[in-house]
Amino acid sequence: YGDHRDLHRLIRRQRQMCIRDRNKRSKEKYVVTCAWPYVNTIPHLGTFLHLLSGDVITRYLKIKGDEAIYVSGSDTHGTPVIVAAEKEGIPPKELAFKYHNIILRLLKEWNIDFTNYTHTHNEVHIDFVQGFYKKVHKNGYFKLKESKQFFCNHCNRFLPDRFVEGTCPHCHHQGARGDQCVNPECGKILKPTELIDPYCATCKNPPILKKTEHWYFDLPKFENQLKDFIISTPHIPANAKPKMLDMIKEGLVARPFTRDLKWGIPAGPIFGDKFKDKVLYVWTEAVLGYLSAVKEWAIKENKPELFEYFWKDKKTKTVFCIGKDNNIFHIILFPALLMAVNDGYPLPYAISTTQFIMFREKAFSKSQGIGLWANEATAILPASYWRYYLIYTRPELKDSNFEWSEFAKIVNSNLNDTIGNFIHRTISFITRSFEGKIPARGKLTHDEKKLLSLSLIHI
Repeated sequence: YGDHRDLHRLIRRQRQMCIRDRNKRSKEKYVVTCAWPYVNTIPHLGTFLHLLSGDVITRYLKIKGDEAIYVSGSDTHGTPVIVAAEKEGIPPKELAFKYHNIILRLLKEWNIDFTNYTHTHNEVHIDFVQGFYKKVHKNGYFKLKESKQFFCNHCNRFLPDRFVEGTCPHCHHQGARGDQCVNPECGKILKPTELIDPYCATCKNPPILKKTEHWYFDLPKFENQLKDFIISTPHIPANAKPKMLDMIKEGLVARPFTRDLKWGIPAGPIFGDKFKDKVLYVWTEAVLGYLSAVKEWAIKENKPELFEYFWKDKKTKTVFCIGKDNNIFHIILFPALLMAVNDGYPLPYAISTTQFIMFREKAFSKSQGIGLWANEATAILPASYWRYYLIYTRPELKDSNFEWSEFAKIVNSNLNDTIGNFIHRTISFITRSFEGKIPARGKLTHDEKKLLSLSLIHI
Protein backbone atom coordinates (compact mmCIF):
# COMPACT_ATOMS: atom_id res chain seq x y z
CA TYR A 1 0.00 0.00 0.00
CA GLY A 2 2.74 2.41 -0.87
CA ASP A 3 5.39 4.11 1.21
CA HIS A 4 5.04 3.19 4.91
CA ARG A 5 6.47 6.61 5.82
CA ASP A 6 3.21 8.18 4.65
CA LEU A 7 1.29 6.05 7.12
CA HIS A 8 3.68 6.90 9.95
CA ARG A 9 3.39 10.62 9.19
CA LEU A 10 -0.40 10.33 9.16
CA ILE A 11 -0.47 8.57 12.53
CA ARG A 12 1.97 11.09 14.07
CA ARG A 13 -0.04 14.02 12.77
CA GLN A 14 -3.32 12.59 14.09
CA ARG A 15 -1.79 11.96 17.49
CA GLN A 16 -0.36 15.50 17.66
CA MET A 17 -3.76 16.95 16.81
CA CYS A 18 -5.44 14.70 19.37
CA ILE A 19 -3.07 15.82 22.14
CA ARG A 20 -3.17 19.49 21.17
CA ASP A 21 -6.93 19.75 20.87
CA ARG A 22 -7.99 17.37 23.64
CA ASN A 23 -10.53 18.88 26.01
CA LYS A 24 -9.13 19.57 29.42
CA ARG A 25 -9.78 16.62 31.72
CA SER A 26 -8.28 15.28 34.90
CA LYS A 27 -5.71 12.61 34.18
CA GLU A 28 -6.17 9.18 35.70
CA LYS A 29 -3.25 7.17 36.97
CA TYR A 30 -2.72 3.54 35.95
CA VAL A 31 -0.30 0.72 36.67
CA VAL A 32 -0.82 -1.89 33.97
CA THR A 33 0.70 -5.33 34.47
CA CYS A 34 0.63 -8.85 33.11
CA ALA A 35 1.36 -12.20 34.73
CA TRP A 36 5.07 -12.91 34.98
CA PRO A 37 5.97 -15.70 32.52
CA TYR A 38 8.02 -18.57 33.88
CA VAL A 39 11.38 -18.75 32.14
CA ASN A 40 11.45 -22.53 31.89
CA THR A 41 11.14 -22.36 28.09
CA ILE A 42 10.20 -19.99 25.27
CA PRO A 43 6.65 -18.60 25.76
CA HIS A 44 3.81 -19.75 23.51
CA LEU A 45 1.14 -17.48 22.00
CA GLY A 46 -1.12 -17.92 25.02
CA THR A 47 1.52 -16.37 27.27
CA PHE A 48 2.39 -13.66 24.77
CA LEU A 49 -1.30 -12.74 24.54
CA HIS A 50 -1.09 -11.42 28.13
CA LEU A 51 2.09 -9.44 27.38
CA LEU A 52 0.44 -8.03 24.26
CA SER A 53 -2.85 -7.23 26.02
CA GLY A 54 -1.10 -5.03 28.57
CA ASP A 55 0.81 -3.28 25.80
CA VAL A 56 -2.40 -2.47 23.89
CA ILE A 57 -4.19 -1.26 27.02
CA THR A 58 -1.26 0.97 27.99
CA ARG A 59 -1.03 2.52 24.53
CA TYR A 60 -4.76 3.22 24.61
CA LEU A 61 -4.60 4.85 28.05
CA LYS A 62 -1.72 7.09 26.96
CA ILE A 63 -3.57 8.21 23.83
CA LYS A 64 -6.57 8.90 26.06
CA GLY A 65 -4.36 11.29 28.02
CA ASP A 66 -3.90 9.27 31.20
CA GLU A 67 -0.70 8.49 33.04
CA ALA A 68 0.06 4.83 32.52
CA ILE A 69 3.08 2.66 33.19
CA TYR A 70 3.42 -0.97 32.13
CA VAL A 71 5.50 -3.41 34.18
CA SER A 72 6.19 -7.10 34.46
CA GLY A 73 9.13 -9.45 34.14
CA SER A 74 10.41 -12.99 33.98
CA ASP A 75 9.52 -15.31 36.85
CA THR A 76 12.95 -16.84 37.42
CA HIS A 77 12.18 -18.88 40.54
CA GLY A 78 9.85 -21.77 41.35
CA THR A 79 9.64 -25.45 40.64
CA PRO A 80 8.90 -25.12 36.87
CA VAL A 81 12.34 -23.55 36.39
CA ILE A 82 14.07 -26.13 38.60
CA VAL A 83 12.37 -29.06 36.85
CA ALA A 84 13.29 -27.70 33.40
CA ALA A 85 16.88 -27.01 34.50
CA GLU A 86 17.28 -30.56 35.74
CA LYS A 87 16.07 -31.88 32.41
CA GLU A 88 18.65 -29.75 30.58
CA GLY A 89 21.37 -30.59 33.12
CA ILE A 90 22.20 -26.96 33.96
CA PRO A 91 21.78 -24.77 37.11
CA PRO A 92 18.37 -23.06 37.49
CA LYS A 93 19.94 -19.59 37.31
CA GLU A 94 21.63 -20.37 33.99
CA LEU A 95 18.40 -21.69 32.49
CA ALA A 96 16.34 -18.76 33.83
CA PHE A 97 18.55 -16.09 32.30
CA LYS A 98 18.91 -18.03 29.07
CA TYR A 99 15.17 -17.76 28.48
CA HIS A 100 14.88 -14.29 30.04
CA ASN A 101 17.27 -12.95 27.39
CA ILE A 102 15.29 -14.71 24.67
CA ILE A 103 12.09 -13.04 25.93
CA LEU A 104 13.79 -9.62 25.87
CA ARG A 105 14.64 -10.19 22.21
CA LEU A 106 11.11 -11.36 21.43
CA LEU A 107 9.55 -8.32 23.12
CA LYS A 108 11.48 -6.07 20.71
CA GLU A 109 10.48 -8.28 17.79
CA TRP A 110 6.82 -8.10 18.81
CA ASN A 111 7.00 -4.33 19.47
CA ILE A 112 5.76 -4.78 23.03
CA ASP A 113 6.77 -1.71 24.99
CA PHE A 114 7.22 -2.05 28.77
CA THR A 115 8.04 0.79 31.11
CA ASN A 116 10.06 -1.85 32.94
CA TYR A 117 10.37 -5.51 32.05
CA THR A 118 12.61 -7.04 34.69
CA HIS A 119 13.06 -10.39 36.45
CA THR A 120 12.53 -11.70 39.98
CA HIS A 121 16.19 -12.53 40.66
CA ASN A 122 17.27 -8.94 41.32
CA GLU A 123 18.18 -7.14 44.54
CA VAL A 124 15.33 -4.62 44.44
CA HIS A 125 12.72 -7.35 44.13
CA ILE A 126 14.32 -9.62 46.73
CA ASP A 127 14.72 -6.80 49.27
CA PHE A 128 11.19 -5.54 48.65
CA VAL A 129 9.62 -9.00 49.04
CA GLN A 130 11.52 -9.77 52.25
CA GLY A 131 10.65 -6.35 53.70
CA PHE A 132 7.00 -6.74 52.73
CA TYR A 133 6.66 -10.11 54.45
CA LYS A 134 8.52 -8.96 57.54
CA LYS A 135 5.67 -6.45 57.97
CA VAL A 136 3.01 -9.10 57.31
CA HIS A 137 4.73 -11.34 59.88
CA LYS A 138 4.86 -8.47 62.39
CA ASN A 139 1.15 -7.86 61.79
CA GLY A 140 0.49 -11.43 62.93
CA TYR A 141 -0.70 -13.10 59.74
CA PHE A 142 1.80 -15.97 59.62
CA LYS A 143 1.71 -19.11 61.73
CA LEU A 144 4.21 -21.92 62.01
CA LYS A 145 2.88 -25.41 61.36
CA GLU A 146 4.41 -28.84 61.34
CA SER A 147 3.08 -31.03 58.58
CA LYS A 148 3.84 -34.15 56.66
CA GLN A 149 4.96 -33.56 53.11
CA PHE A 150 6.04 -35.80 50.31
CA PHE A 151 9.68 -36.86 50.26
CA CYS A 152 11.32 -38.85 47.46
CA ASN A 153 13.82 -41.40 48.78
CA HIS A 154 15.16 -41.93 45.29
CA CYS A 155 15.91 -38.21 44.71
CA ASN A 156 16.60 -37.61 48.44
CA ARG A 157 14.54 -34.42 48.74
CA PHE A 158 11.15 -32.99 49.66
CA LEU A 159 8.75 -32.63 46.75
CA PRO A 160 6.95 -29.28 46.76
CA ASP A 161 4.41 -28.19 44.15
CA ARG A 162 5.24 -29.33 40.64
CA PHE A 163 7.71 -31.96 41.82
CA VAL A 164 4.61 -34.03 42.57
CA GLU A 165 2.04 -35.20 40.03
CA GLY A 166 -1.00 -37.44 40.28
CA THR A 167 -4.77 -37.57 39.83
CA CYS A 168 -6.92 -34.57 40.75
CA PRO A 169 -9.24 -35.38 43.71
CA HIS A 170 -11.96 -33.10 42.30
CA CYS A 171 -12.25 -33.93 38.57
CA HIS A 172 -10.05 -37.06 38.52
CA HIS A 173 -7.88 -35.67 35.73
CA GLN A 174 -4.62 -37.60 35.46
CA GLY A 175 -1.39 -35.62 35.42
CA ALA A 176 -2.55 -32.93 37.85
CA ARG A 177 0.28 -30.99 39.48
CA GLY A 178 0.92 -30.63 43.18
CA ASP A 179 -0.08 -26.97 43.13
CA GLN A 180 -3.00 -26.91 40.67
CA CYS A 181 -5.10 -29.14 38.44
CA VAL A 182 -4.14 -28.67 34.79
CA ASN A 183 -7.61 -29.56 33.52
CA PRO A 184 -9.00 -26.27 32.05
CA GLU A 185 -12.49 -27.17 33.28
CA CYS A 186 -11.25 -27.62 36.86
CA GLY A 187 -8.10 -25.57 37.61
CA LYS A 188 -8.51 -25.95 41.37
CA ILE A 189 -5.61 -25.01 43.63
CA LEU A 190 -4.23 -28.16 45.25
CA LYS A 191 -1.82 -29.35 47.89
CA PRO A 192 0.51 -32.20 46.87
CA THR A 193 -0.94 -34.41 49.60
CA GLU A 194 -4.44 -34.08 48.08
CA LEU A 195 -3.41 -35.87 44.88
CA ILE A 196 -4.59 -39.41 44.26
CA ASP A 197 -1.81 -41.89 43.40
CA PRO A 198 0.96 -39.26 43.65
CA TYR A 199 4.39 -39.79 42.14
CA CYS A 200 7.67 -37.87 41.88
CA ALA A 201 7.66 -35.80 38.69
CA THR A 202 11.39 -36.45 38.24
CA CYS A 203 11.83 -40.19 38.79
CA LYS A 204 8.13 -41.28 38.68
CA ASN A 205 8.51 -43.23 41.95
CA PRO A 206 5.83 -42.94 44.67
CA PRO A 207 6.93 -40.63 47.53
CA ILE A 208 6.66 -41.09 51.28
CA LEU A 209 5.34 -38.64 53.87
CA LYS A 210 7.92 -36.96 56.08
CA LYS A 211 7.64 -34.26 58.76
CA THR A 212 8.71 -30.70 57.99
CA GLU A 213 7.92 -27.18 59.25
CA HIS A 214 6.61 -24.27 57.20
CA TRP A 215 5.11 -20.84 57.70
CA TYR A 216 1.49 -20.46 56.61
CA PHE A 217 -0.36 -17.29 55.59
CA ASP A 218 -3.64 -16.96 57.49
CA LEU A 219 -5.80 -16.43 54.41
CA PRO A 220 -9.10 -17.30 56.18
CA LYS A 221 -8.86 -14.10 58.24
CA PHE A 222 -9.59 -12.10 55.09
CA GLU A 223 -12.67 -13.99 53.89
CA ASN A 224 -15.14 -11.19 54.64
CA GLN A 225 -12.90 -8.44 53.23
CA LEU A 226 -12.23 -10.46 50.09
CA LYS A 227 -15.92 -11.15 49.61
CA ASP A 228 -16.68 -7.42 49.84
CA PHE A 229 -13.83 -6.63 47.44
CA ILE A 230 -15.00 -9.13 44.82
CA ILE A 231 -18.65 -8.07 45.00
CA SER A 232 -17.86 -4.34 44.88
CA THR A 233 -15.23 -4.45 42.11
CA PRO A 234 -16.95 -4.11 38.72
CA HIS A 235 -13.94 -4.98 36.57
CA ILE A 236 -13.63 -8.64 37.53
CA PRO A 237 -14.77 -11.00 34.76
CA ALA A 238 -18.37 -12.17 35.22
CA ASN A 239 -17.34 -15.79 34.75
CA ALA A 240 -14.65 -15.49 37.45
CA LYS A 241 -16.65 -13.79 40.21
CA PRO A 242 -18.96 -16.70 41.09
CA LYS A 243 -16.06 -19.17 41.16
CA MET A 244 -14.05 -16.99 43.53
CA LEU A 245 -17.08 -16.33 45.76
CA ASP A 246 -17.83 -20.07 45.85
CA MET A 247 -14.26 -20.70 46.90
CA ILE A 248 -14.67 -18.27 49.80
CA LYS A 249 -18.04 -19.80 50.70
CA GLU A 250 -16.45 -23.27 50.83
CA GLY A 251 -13.86 -21.84 53.24
CA LEU A 252 -10.36 -20.58 52.47
CA VAL A 253 -7.42 -22.42 53.98
CA ALA A 254 -4.07 -21.17 55.26
CA ARG A 255 -1.50 -21.28 52.46
CA PRO A 256 2.11 -22.43 53.02
CA PHE A 257 4.54 -19.63 52.19
CA THR A 258 7.85 -21.48 52.42
CA ARG A 259 9.31 -24.36 50.44
CA ASP A 260 12.08 -26.90 50.96
CA LEU A 261 14.09 -25.70 47.96
CA LYS A 262 17.43 -23.99 47.32
CA TRP A 263 16.47 -21.83 44.32
CA GLY A 264 14.32 -18.83 45.22
CA ILE A 265 14.12 -15.92 47.65
CA PRO A 266 15.59 -16.98 51.03
CA ALA A 267 13.05 -17.18 53.85
CA GLY A 268 15.63 -16.80 56.62
CA PRO A 269 15.64 -12.96 56.73
CA ILE A 270 11.88 -13.08 57.37
CA PHE A 271 11.46 -16.07 59.67
CA GLY A 272 14.91 -16.54 61.24
CA ASP A 273 18.02 -18.69 60.80
CA LYS A 274 16.06 -21.89 61.32
CA PHE A 275 14.58 -21.29 57.86
CA LYS A 276 17.75 -20.17 56.09
CA ASP A 277 17.64 -23.29 53.89
CA LYS A 278 14.06 -22.67 52.77
CA VAL A 279 12.71 -20.26 50.17
CA LEU A 280 9.42 -18.43 49.60
CA TYR A 281 6.64 -20.02 47.56
CA VAL A 282 7.08 -18.61 44.06
CA TRP A 283 3.54 -17.22 43.66
CA THR A 284 3.79 -15.25 46.90
CA GLU A 285 6.82 -13.40 45.58
CA ALA A 286 5.78 -13.10 41.91
CA VAL A 287 2.61 -11.11 42.67
CA LEU A 288 4.72 -8.61 44.64
CA GLY A 289 6.74 -8.08 41.48
CA TYR A 290 3.99 -5.75 40.30
CA LEU A 291 5.12 -3.40 43.05
CA SER A 292 8.88 -4.06 43.01
CA ALA A 293 9.08 -3.57 39.23
CA VAL A 294 7.74 -0.04 39.66
CA LYS A 295 10.18 0.54 42.52
CA GLU A 296 13.08 -0.68 40.38
CA TRP A 297 12.00 1.56 37.49
CA ALA A 298 11.75 4.56 39.81
CA ILE A 299 15.29 3.90 41.08
CA LYS A 300 16.60 3.57 37.52
CA GLU A 301 14.96 6.89 36.66
CA ASN A 302 16.66 8.42 39.70
CA LYS A 303 13.19 9.40 40.92
CA PRO A 304 12.47 7.01 43.81
CA GLU A 305 9.41 9.05 44.75
CA LEU A 306 7.65 7.70 41.64
CA PHE A 307 7.06 4.40 43.44
CA GLU A 308 4.86 5.99 46.10
CA TYR A 309 3.36 8.33 43.47
CA PHE A 310 1.93 5.30 41.68
CA TRP A 311 1.57 2.61 44.37
CA LYS A 312 0.71 4.62 47.48
CA ASP A 313 -2.13 6.57 45.88
CA LYS A 314 -5.58 5.08 46.51
CA LYS A 315 -6.74 6.68 43.25
CA THR A 316 -4.25 4.67 41.19
CA LYS A 317 -6.01 2.10 39.04
CA THR A 318 -4.19 -1.20 38.65
CA VAL A 319 -4.91 -3.51 35.72
CA PHE A 320 -3.82 -7.17 35.56
CA CYS A 321 -3.69 -9.10 32.27
CA ILE A 322 -3.75 -12.80 33.10
CA GLY A 323 -5.05 -16.22 32.09
CA LYS A 324 -8.07 -17.76 33.78
CA ASP A 325 -5.87 -20.26 35.66
CA ASN A 326 -4.29 -17.33 37.52
CA ASN A 327 -7.57 -15.80 38.77
CA ILE A 328 -7.20 -17.09 42.32
CA PHE A 329 -3.76 -15.53 42.75
CA HIS A 330 -4.92 -12.09 41.59
CA ILE A 331 -8.50 -11.98 42.90
CA ILE A 332 -7.91 -13.68 46.26
CA LEU A 333 -4.25 -14.07 47.22
CA PHE A 334 -2.78 -10.74 46.04
CA PRO A 335 -5.59 -8.55 47.47
CA ALA A 336 -5.33 -10.44 50.79
CA LEU A 337 -1.60 -9.73 50.93
CA LEU A 338 -2.19 -6.02 50.33
CA MET A 339 -4.75 -6.06 53.14
CA ALA A 340 -2.34 -7.91 55.43
CA VAL A 341 0.60 -5.52 55.00
CA ASN A 342 -1.73 -2.53 55.50
CA ASP A 343 0.63 -0.08 53.78
CA GLY A 344 -1.96 1.87 51.81
CA TYR A 345 -1.65 0.06 48.49
CA PRO A 346 -4.77 0.24 46.27
CA LEU A 347 -6.60 -3.02 45.66
CA PRO A 348 -6.87 -4.27 42.06
CA TYR A 349 -9.05 -2.10 39.85
CA ALA A 350 -9.42 -4.46 36.88
CA ILE A 351 -8.64 -8.12 36.27
CA SER A 352 -8.44 -8.61 32.51
CA THR A 353 -8.68 -12.38 32.13
CA THR A 354 -8.46 -14.46 28.98
CA GLN A 355 -9.62 -17.99 28.48
CA PHE A 356 -7.29 -20.57 26.95
CA ILE A 357 -6.10 -20.73 23.35
CA MET A 358 -6.54 -24.32 22.23
CA PHE A 359 -4.55 -26.22 19.63
CA ARG A 360 -6.21 -29.34 18.22
CA GLU A 361 -8.67 -29.30 21.13
CA LYS A 362 -5.91 -29.13 23.75
CA ALA A 363 -4.89 -26.04 25.74
CA PHE A 364 -1.62 -24.34 24.83
CA SER A 365 0.87 -25.67 27.38
CA LYS A 366 4.59 -25.07 27.83
CA SER A 367 4.98 -28.07 30.12
CA GLN A 368 3.25 -30.39 27.63
CA GLY A 369 4.73 -28.87 24.49
CA ILE A 370 1.35 -28.01 22.95
CA GLY A 371 0.82 -24.90 20.82
CA LEU A 372 2.68 -22.34 18.75
CA TRP A 373 5.67 -20.54 20.23
CA ALA A 374 6.34 -16.80 19.99
CA ASN A 375 9.59 -17.21 18.08
CA GLU A 376 8.05 -19.74 15.68
CA ALA A 377 5.21 -17.34 14.89
CA THR A 378 7.49 -14.48 13.85
CA ALA A 379 9.66 -16.85 11.83
CA ILE A 380 6.56 -17.46 9.70
CA LEU A 381 5.16 -13.90 9.48
CA PRO A 382 6.06 -10.48 10.94
CA ALA A 383 4.81 -9.73 14.46
CA SER A 384 2.26 -7.15 13.27
CA TYR A 385 0.13 -9.95 11.80
CA TRP A 386 0.19 -11.90 15.05
CA ARG A 387 -0.50 -8.80 17.16
CA TYR A 388 -3.63 -8.09 15.16
CA TYR A 389 -4.80 -11.70 15.13
CA LEU A 390 -4.33 -12.27 18.88
CA ILE A 391 -6.13 -9.08 19.89
CA TYR A 392 -8.92 -9.61 17.34
CA THR A 393 -9.58 -13.19 18.54
CA ARG A 394 -8.76 -12.54 22.23
CA PRO A 395 -10.71 -15.31 24.07
CA GLU A 396 -12.50 -13.42 26.83
CA LEU A 397 -15.69 -15.47 27.22
CA LYS A 398 -14.69 -18.98 26.19
CA ASP A 399 -11.69 -20.97 25.03
CA SER A 400 -10.75 -20.45 21.38
CA ASN A 401 -9.21 -22.93 18.99
CA PHE A 402 -6.27 -21.85 16.83
CA GLU A 403 -6.73 -22.84 13.19
CA TRP A 404 -4.34 -21.89 10.41
CA SER A 405 -7.20 -21.40 7.95
CA GLU A 406 -8.97 -18.97 10.32
CA PHE A 407 -5.71 -17.12 10.95
CA ALA A 408 -5.17 -16.66 7.20
CA LYS A 409 -8.77 -15.53 6.70
CA ILE A 410 -8.58 -12.88 9.44
CA VAL A 411 -5.21 -11.53 8.26
CA ASN A 412 -6.16 -11.43 4.56
CA SER A 413 -9.74 -10.23 4.88
CA ASN A 414 -9.74 -7.97 7.95
CA LEU A 415 -6.19 -6.66 8.17
CA ASN A 416 -4.95 -6.56 4.59
CA ASP A 417 -8.19 -5.98 2.68
CA THR A 418 -10.46 -3.94 4.97
CA ILE A 419 -8.04 -1.96 7.14
CA GLY A 420 -5.26 -1.87 4.56
CA ASN A 421 -7.61 -0.60 1.88
CA PHE A 422 -9.03 2.05 4.23
CA ILE A 423 -5.53 3.34 5.06
CA HIS A 424 -4.52 3.29 1.39
CA ARG A 425 -7.60 5.25 0.34
CA THR A 426 -7.13 7.76 3.18
CA ILE A 427 -3.48 8.44 2.33
CA SER A 428 -4.28 8.62 -1.38
CA PHE A 429 -7.08 11.13 -0.73
CA ILE A 430 -4.86 13.36 1.44
CA THR A 431 -2.05 13.16 -1.10
CA ARG A 432 -4.34 13.94 -4.02
CA SER A 433 -6.50 16.64 -2.44
CA PHE A 434 -4.26 18.31 0.17
CA GLU A 435 -0.71 17.90 -1.19
CA GLY A 436 0.00 15.15 1.32
CA LYS A 437 -0.69 17.33 4.37
CA ILE A 438 -3.50 16.84 6.87
CA PRO A 439 -5.64 20.00 6.76
CA ALA A 440 -6.74 21.90 9.84
CA ARG A 441 -9.93 20.57 11.37
CA GLY A 442 -13.05 22.42 10.36
CA LYS A 443 -15.93 23.43 12.57
CA LEU A 444 -17.66 20.42 14.08
CA THR A 445 -21.30 19.79 13.30
CA HIS A 446 -23.87 18.99 15.99
CA ASP A 447 -23.85 15.30 15.06
CA GLU A 448 -20.05 15.17 15.10
CA LYS A 449 -19.93 16.71 18.56
CA LYS A 450 -22.54 14.22 19.77
CA LEU A 451 -20.50 11.33 18.35
CA LEU A 452 -17.29 12.57 19.98
CA SER A 453 -19.07 12.99 23.31
CA LEU A 454 -19.65 9.23 23.33
CA SER A 455 -15.96 8.50 22.76
CA LEU A 456 -13.54 7.80 25.58
CA ILE A 457 -10.86 9.66 23.62
CA HIS A 458 -11.64 13.36 23.84
CA ILE A 459 -10.35 15.64 21.09
